[in-house]
Formats: sequence, structure tokens, C-alpha cells
Amino acid sequence: MRTLFNICVILMVILLSACDRSGMPVQTPTPSSTHTSNATATSTPFSTLTYYSTNTPTATIEFTPTRTHTPPPINTRTATTEFPPTRTLANLSSGRIVFCRLKVVNGGDIYVMNADGSGVTRLTNISGYNTSPLWSPDGSKILFVSSNNSATIADLYVMNPDGSGLTKLTNGPQNNLLPDWSPDGKKIVFQSINAGSQQIHVINADGSGETNLSQNSGSDTLPFWSPDGMKILYTSKLGNNVEIFVMNANGSGLTKLTSNLAKDSAFDPWSPDGRKIAFTSDRTGNSDIFVMDSDGSGMINLTENPHSDWFPKWSPDGKQIAFLSDRDGLPEIYVVNADGSQLTRLTNMQGDKAYPVWSPDGTRIAFAYDLEGKGNHDIFVADVDGSGFTNLTNSPGDDWAPDWSRTGGLSIACAAGWTRLSAGKYAIVTQGDLPDRVRSEPKIADNIISLLYPGSIVKILEGPVCADGLVFWKVENAAIPGGMGWTAEGDGKEYWLASYTP
Repeated sequence: MRTLFNICVILMVILLSACDRSGMPVQTPTPSSTHTSNATATSTPFSTLTYYSTNTPTATIEFTPTRTHTPPPINTRTATTEFPPTRTLANLSSGRIVFCRLKVVNGGDIYVMNADGSGVTRLTNISGYNTSPLWSPDGSKILFVSSNNSATIADLYVMNPDGSGLTKLTNGPQNNLLPDWSPDGKKIVFQSINAGSQQIHVINADGSGETNLSQNSGSDTLPFWSPDGMKILYTSKLGNNVEIFVMNANGSGLTKLTSNLAKDSAFDPWSPDGRKIAFTSDRTGNSDIFVMDSDGSGMINLTENPHSDWFPKWSPDGKQIAFLSDRDGLPEIYVVNADGSQLTRLTNMQGDKAYPVWSPDGTRIAFAYDLEGKGNHDIFVADVDGSGFTNLTNSPGDDWAPDWSRTGGLSIACAAGWTRLSAGKYAIVTQGDLPDRVRSEPKIADNIISLLYPGSIVKILEGPVCADGLVFWKVENAAIPGGMGWTAEGDGKEYWLASYTP
């Protein structure tokens, strides 16, 4: 089982997401490891960057952040070690969770389940290790990495949420890893390794149009789209330094955001509004969580302490950050406000914890947890106040890398609200004085092609897309010229489309 654990570590390290009645645009938010204490960044067959390592440097590094911050005492309200869980499964969040399960022998597959742990379903049946599953922004596809049993060749695949429609997007000879969906779900950025060179590539969601964006002498890894889809952030190793860069989505406008004799790396770094970037750095002598403005200014150390903190994950509303820390001897999950205040320890139990991921409504966190310390993880969920621990999988396999869908009940954040709709379903225009405007594209500035009056029923074809502070859906209705167009669900305070069952 330790062999399976190590292979999963390798694969997961390389993994290192309207019709307007108001007409008031706002900023557009969007969707979104393991750790060995005192390790240094080492090279693997897929990546030279181990973003989770503590990276204890041999030289003394002097650094003064732009703004200083003194962390407050840890909230004493922490999780209990009592099992079984203190809540029933029926109280858990909506949505679905996809994850990978390593087998006792070689290989691993992608599974999906409801957020309450029911309906566990195996989706893949491909030889080798199928890992790193990611929901598309609209929840209609699952992207994952598939490698051979020796974990030396890897390609990207996509499939429907029920496992059908399996499509291979890349076909070597390079190793293709670390994928991330563009916010509109139309493109995928990833790391491609060929003859020892690690570069950032982008490809259309159907596998066409692959392009090398970075093309430099460094080792480039961990690419992530900005919430507006205009930028791509990645981590690059040049000599002994590991720095964070950002570029335009077409590869132009390359900008270096960090500069220090240290190792800085960013995994899923963008705040939902795109204004902030969270990252891990050993510039203070140990691994800490930092936050900076999207242009690299205003840097703050959120977790100043002599122990290791890593794997920061923004909450859906951008107000909190979850992360892992060994400050209490074992890897535990903590939650802190985005300004560094109100630090709370979420877990307080023996055993390894990894891969925290927020529920769509921001009230719970799912994570991989090795309860018995045998190298076999299960997917657990807990409330953000440290209560309500529930083992969702309870499997003899090794369950890793959960990703919580942003659709299905409470989903993608746009303005102040949560969408209630999903693609493939029906909706009805709610009663009111104004009709819903239908546009050619999902943005307020686009031309209006039709009006849908209260009581009109539409079939939802695509979405959601966040734009101008609204949630847009592509809908089908005979009254629309051409039969389809984009209209808004609401502004987060008022809903103009409601779910409907024919």
C-alpha cells in the first residue's frame, strides 16, 4: 500500500475552477497533497516542483513583506476525536464529489458520489492510474489524467459525469499533466513534459488546437486560469529559484510576480474575484502561506510560525482560506480569514490529511484522511467550525483528490447569490413585471434577440457562465429566433429563472 501511496503522491504533486433586469455590472468571480515534513523540493518523472514540501533552506534568507501581519491565537474550538460522526448524512451539502481510488494492486480509477456519500459509482475502466479528476465549470464533464502502470506516460481524458463519452485529449509522446479548465469550459491549460522540458500548453476542450504558451528555458508547472479567463498563472524553476509568473491567456505579456532567493509555488491560487493570489513560500525559513495582490504587490504572510503551512484553498466567497499545517505535530486542516485573522483548527486527529476542498456553499470541507494510519485514505467531510465529521467512502482502497462540483443545488458564485439550475434541466421565467432578455452571448453588452415573458418554459443547454455579476444560461425556446440564446438566472438577490419539471 505504501507503493500505491508513493505513486499517488507523484501523480498528485503534478496536479500541482444573461438577460439583465438590473443592468448593474460587478466584478466577476469564478470557481478551483500530501506533505512530508522537512522535505526539500525534489524531482519526479513528471515535475521538479513539489509544491507541498517545507523546503528548509541551508542559507539564511532575509525578507520583509510589503505589509506585516501578526497571526492571532488559534481558535480553541477544534474538532473532536470522537467517532462516529456527530451528524447525519442527510444534513450534508448538495452537489457531487469526484475522486480517485487507488487499487490494492496496480492502477486506480475515477469514482463519483453524492455529497452525502451515497451513490458511489466507478466511472473509469482504463488500465493504469486514473487520477486528478476535475469537474468542468458547468459540471457537465470530468477531466482527468491517465497514466500507464509505471506512471511514466500520462495523457488527459474527459468524460461525462456518468462515465460515458470518454475522449482522449492528448496523445503523447510527452507527459501531459496538471490540467485546469478555463472558466468558460472551452479550453484546458496543462503542463507538458517532453525530453525533460516542462512547458505550459493550452488545448481546446475537444482536444484540438494544442499550443505551447511558455516556451522558455525554465521548468514550468502548476498552470491556473484567472477567474475572468484572461490570465494564466504558473510556477517556474530557474536555477535554484522557484518563482510565480503570470501571462495573458495567449502566452503574451509574461510578468514575474515574485522575486526572492526562495521557492514560491501556487496551487489553485486565485481568489474568486481575481484580485488576490495565495501561495506557499519558504522565504522566511519554513513553508508559510502568503497572499499578494494579482500584480504581485501588497504581500502578506498569513501564517507566520516556525512550522510548515501549505496547500491554501480559497473559500467560494473569498473570505477564508483553508490550508494544511504540521504546527501541532501532524498534518491538520486549518481555516483562516483572508486577512489572517481568526485562525481555526478544523481537524485534531491522528492520521494524514490531504486535499481539502470547499463545498459550493462554503459551509463544509471535504478532504482525504488516513484514519487508521495504514496508507489507506477515505474521503471525509466536516463543517468549517470543526464539527460534523463524516466518513463518506469507508473503502479498503486509497481514496484521494476529491473535487466538489459547483453545480447541483448550490453552485457557482456570481454576485451575491448561488445558482439553482443545471444544464440539461428545465426552467421557468418567474412571475413579475419584466420579461427576461435573451442575448446572443452571455454578457449584458450583447444584443438582445428576444424576450421571454413570465411563465415561459425553457430547456437549459449550457452554463452557468458568470459575467457582469450575473449567472447566464444558454436556453432553448421556440419563441427565440434560431431557437436558442443566453439569458440570466438573476443577480444573486433576485431570481428570474426557477427550476421546472415538465
